Amino acid sequence: MRFEIPDFDNVTTGFDPLPAERLTFQITKCEQRQSKAGNPKLSWELTCQSPGHEGRILFDDTSLLPQARFAVKAIVNASGAPQDASGFDIDDVIGCSVDAQLSIQSYCKACEVAEGGDVEKCSSCGTEMKRSNPVDGYFPSSL
Repeated sequence: MRFEIPDFDNVTTGFDPLPAERLTFQITKCEQRQSKAGNPKLSWELTCQSPGHEGRILFDDTSLLPQARFAVKAIVNASGAPQDASGFDIDDVIGCSVDAQLSIQSYCKACEVAEGGDVEKCSSCGTEMKRSNPVDGYFPSSL
């Protein structure tokens, strides 16, 4: 069965990436999952609280591999949630506010090329770029 959809080439997600700046988020969800490679990770859902962006959702994954646990430590430290030498309780970070320094990355699925910054069209093939917000760092909330 074929679907005819007018202007199908120009369909987008409807969302522009958040600005490349420091914004305040509330941690709304954290779940332990596995990466595509089968490695353990935490998947975070954060809801923006900063003026002009309230309610926007940011998703971030942090690896639980020993060499990458610094990212988990950064978000837990920023949240102010209790922790000890052996870890933390996920329930303690839910509801906490953190600041996140965001950047913008653009990715062309056709060329499989990533470019830094807010690039709308691929410089190689002209395809519309998928834009996302990598987190460059977490900090205690400014709110």
